[in-house]
Amino acid sequence: MKTSLKILLISLILMLAGCPGYENKSDKLTKTLREFHTLLKFKEFLRASEYIVPFYHKEFMDRFASGKVMIEDFEVRGLETDSKNLDKMEVTVRLLLRPNRSMTVKTITMVERWTYTKMSWKLTNIHKLSEVKHKPGNL
Repeated sequence: MKTSLKILLISLILMLAGCPGYENKSDKLTKTLREFHTLLKFKEFLRASEYIVPFYHKEFMDRFASGKVMIEDFEVRGLETDSKNLDKMEVTVRLLLRPNRSMTVKTITMVERWTYTKMSWKLTNIHKLSEVKHKPGNL
């Protein structure tokens, strides 16, 4: 009897260890935001574009892949769910941007609209809320 109980417990532990953990939509969005903005920071625009819905792809590439601006850092400031549709989120993001060959840093606050489709989050739109320029020594 003891042996069969041990085998049952070992089998149960192995089954649970082999199951991938469940990721809810909020966890997936947090992970997606981190991956997407890290790709932008390291100028991996083609890979970052995999997070973009097809109809927004060209506008995204025109805006970010021009090479005129470097993303120094990013910070997710807030998440807001659409009250009518839980598959839509507005994300407020603060980006520190530096134009190439310049010491001036811009802090831009943007709102990104993300939609949950086919088990993943996709960026559908970005619009700028505000922009502040900082000169060297004036951060």
